Amino acid sequence: AGGNLFVFPEGTRGQGDQLGAFNKGAFGLARRCQAPISVLRVEGSDRLYAPGRWLFNTCVPTTIRLSCIGNLSSQEVSASSSSARLAEQVRAMY
Repeated sequence: AGGNLFVFPEGTRGQGDQLGAFNKGAFGLARRCQAPISVLRVEGSDRLYAPGRWLFNTCVPTTIRLSCIGNLSSQEVSASSSSARLAEQVRAMY
């Protein structure tokens, strides 16, 4: 219906600038729905949502930066030969 879905294909937050292994589910879903993909980078969330914790720490001021690294159109997603290939395309943007 035109909504947005945020998916973190690593399944967890990465440590530093290194990307972890991608799970294929997000890419399979994008292919199945022929949905465009926007690749975003989230920085500064570790004070608000510390690694290994399940609660948000809303008692400290936090600045979170969100930047768009790249996009794949719905046509590019549909044209991709597999979910693995789509994951490679997204990783190459990083």
